[in-house]
Amino acid sequence: MIADRCSSMKILKLRNCEMITDMGLKALAKKLPLSLLELDLSGCTQVTDQSIVVITRNCSKLKGKCGRVVYMCRELVV
Repeated sequence: MIADRCSSMKILKLRNCEMITDMGLKALAKKLPLSLLELDLSGCTQVTDQSIVVITRNCSKLKGKCGRVVYMCRELVV
């Protein structure tokens, strides 16, 4: 997994990655809660609001609207 080898990663762009799933994103949120500042998931068709909520709750340094998670952002209330 990416997060295992890059524990201080600040920006992760997974745009149009059809292989990324909710399970993978939840694991990512556990591995990078303090370093991740920006995450781009636009076009990731298997990602659901469930994992976006987990990411925005666990990755406290994500910035901006929707925690700087780019995911066709639909005003999530977390």
